[in-house]
Amino acid sequence: MHIAGGDDETRKNARPDFASRRLKRPLGMDGTSSHKSPGTALILTGGGARAAYQVGVLLAVSKLSSNSHHNPFPILCGTSAGAINAAGIACLADNFGKAVSILAGVWRNMRAHDIYRADALGIGLSGVRWMSALTP
Repeated sequence: MHIAGGDDETRKNARPDFASRRLKRPLGMDGTSSHKSPGTALILTGGGARAAYQVGVLLAVSKLSSNSHHNPFPILCGTSAGAINAAGIACLADNFGKAVSILAGVWRNMRAHDIYRADALGIGLSGVRWMSALTP
């Protein structure tokens, strides 16, 4: 187990109950370890605007990569809108650049009325519901 920070002595004494345990790696169909090296995980948090920003960063990662088809994140995880982005990348796992490009198009073309009612009547009705919930 790796404990970040400190010198070797500090890490060794930090959690001695876990220091002696070996992490078990998943085995492949042939009984050998299918995991060769640690992968880089991409964890995408929730929030609509944040998810749109995430796609902007992923576009930059794709453009800076020497191979835009290669997905640099073998582990994808997300919450709420971040999970939508993670699922979009996973759907085209064999072409990272294309997956991110499609996601960018979705976020560029998304408007408030695609998510909720943003017209005067809808906002007014929401206000009435809030006021009625606040009055005893």
